[in-house]
Amino acid sequence: MSCAAGAQGERPVRWSRDVEFAERDSGPLLMDLAVPEGPGPFPAILWLHGGGWFTGDRTLAPELGRFAARGFVMASAEYRLSGTAPFPAQWFDVRSAVRFLRRHAGRSGIDPAAIGLWGSSAGGHLAALAALTGPR
Repeated sequence: MSCAAGAQGERPVRWSRDVEFAERDSGPLLMDLAVPEGPGPFPAILWLHGGGWFTGDRTLAPELGRFAARGFVMASAEYRLSGTAPFPAQWFDVRSAVRFLRRHAGRSGIDPAAIGLWGSSAGGHLAALAALTGPR
């Protein structure tokens, strides 16, 4: 699904929803992607929702299409909640999402060397953990 560009300098955006990025015993983990149309590669931002580790989902994201229209690939990924899997499962899920974005960078127009993480509350904590522990 695409949306038309809005303000001057904004790009049309192509959405991919319910993209499976990992499989766990509890089922598949999904992400939504908003990709700016046009020549890439584009920097990417992975959004991680808050919810105190026990609630929330990937749809609790800021307006990702707005950022995509300005030239960022935006992803919103889910992670297993604490009622399903204890820590560090959530951290492993975030790392899987980053690996998926890197592995599929060419297909999604992503610059694999320019992937950032952003989140609120528990999602911010996970973003910091992933950033501080480096690639593995």
